[in-house]
Amino acid sequence: MPEVAKFLVNDIFTLTGRGVVLSGQILEGNILIGNYIIADQDNKFQILGADYPRSQYTTLQLALFIGNVIQKADLNGTKNQILIITD
Repeated sequence: MPEVAKFLVNDIFTLTGRGVVLSGQILEGNILIGNYIIADQDNKFQILGADYPRSQYTTLQLALFIGNVIQKADLNGTKNQILIITD
């Protein structure tokens, strides 16, 4: 799968009814719903949704929803890391 973007993870949290959310910044490329996040060699997760949090006090952030396929604690190692996004 070709690389389409790079995403810097600033925070990881869980929203009731939505599952795990990765919040961060797009460093390169474009991210679309349906793309995949490569967390490590063994784990990739489909992006189920995306949203821009509405706050005047933060830099432009993007929230990527990956649902309940994994627990938040399993992704804590990705905080402050750059993840690859693929088709």
